Amino acid sequence: MEKNKIVKKHSSAIYSSGNVSFLAKKLSNILLANAYDDLFLNKPHKVKLNILSEISGFNSKNLTALKQSLMLLTSSTIEWDVPGNSNGWGVSTFLASASFEDGYCTYEYSTFLAKKLANPEIYGVINLEMQKRFSSKYVLIIYELCLQYKGLLKKRNTVYTNWLDITHFKKILGIAENIGYSEFKVLNRVIIKPSIKSINGTKKTGTGTDIFIKVEYKKNGKAISDIRFEITLNSKFSLNLENDTNVKLRKKTIYTDLLENGMSDKGALHVINSFDEEYIKEKIQLVSQLDKQGKIKQSIGGYLDKALQDDYKVPKKENIEAKKRDEETEKILNAENKKKEEEKRDKNNSRKLARIKYIESLDENDRKSLLIELVQNQPPIMRKGIKDLYHPALSASINELASNIS
Repeated sequence: MEKNKIVKKHSSAIYSSGNVSFLAKKLSNILLANAYDDLFLNKPHKVKLNILSEISGFNSKNLTALKQSLMLLTSSTIEWDVPGNSNGWGVSTFLASASFEDGYCTYEYSTFLAKKLANPEIYGVINLEMQKRFSSKYVLIIYELCLQYKGLLKKRNTVYTNWLDITHFKKILGIAENIGYSEFKVLNRVIIKPSIKSINGTKKTGTGTDIFIKVEYKKNGKAISDIRFEITLNSKFSLNLENDTNVKLRKKTIYTDLLENGMSDKGALHVINSFDEEYIKEKIQLVSQLDKQGKIKQSIGGYLDKALQDDYKVPKKENIEAKKRDEETEKILNAENKKKEEEKRDKNNSRKLARIKYIESLDENDRKSLLIELVQNQPPIMRKGIKDLYHPALSASINELASNIS
């Protein structure tokens, strides 16, 4: 395992793993980095204990602390809550098992979690050397939260995280049940401000990270209700955070375009490696056009992936014209049918009025005589139900009589 390896961290796993210790939090990233390439194989993973100790930054002889942290990872449940997806929920322990033998740590993920971690939709790129700089799990959590937006800084100077309500933000930090942070001023003083200072660095301490962050708030009355972070690049930061084979691909404009259209880091890299750039641009343009027209009902990233795989086409002009002609023809036919229906209705109404006028012009004796005559002409089974000249069964006969008079 490379000490400076980058682990692609699923944002929903980041959101839900705040309720473990700082060491356990760091170990979870290291173990994921070590296992990442083989997650699909769903097999036990191994890492040397001395490397695990060195990268996590603790005394390699203190196996008790390491055991306790691994026990936390095998017993603490993490809630899988994918942002923007009301159905994207699940729960698991971070590790299914862990053991020490012959100088190695052997561990496994549950099948459910391994599949999720191997196929994430949103990533934060975490450098394992970077996390050694942090002295608090809260700094690491906030750094991870902000870092997943770093890819968008290739096209703009500043980006923002989504707004998070304070209750959800506390859940991310793993302090939702801690009454000590019920007041926002305590949360701000003890966690938020020190974390920002650690991530940004200071003139006195230097250090810092590859990003600068600022916090913004929303209020509900006088109380703070929501929080988000403004993110900019720290151009003076010297640690190489792009120490992987995809560094050149991530510098491409098309990579950023794919991120902005809902693709994940892994998804964008896969697309760039699989398709011609002009083809990708064509599909991005198509999806953007359809999105503006409100025709995409699923996630933009998912639709774009489908468009690339199935070669969705921009509707040709002649097809559009033909569709317009068909629509115009349909409108004309509908209008003609409507007119015919109205004429038929008017004709029936006229006949009905003529029947009524004819019947009312007869005296009582003539009405009785005519009723007897017309009933006799009806089939026997219908005769009993006819009580007067207004019965529908007699309409045709009376229409004929009324038309002869007029």
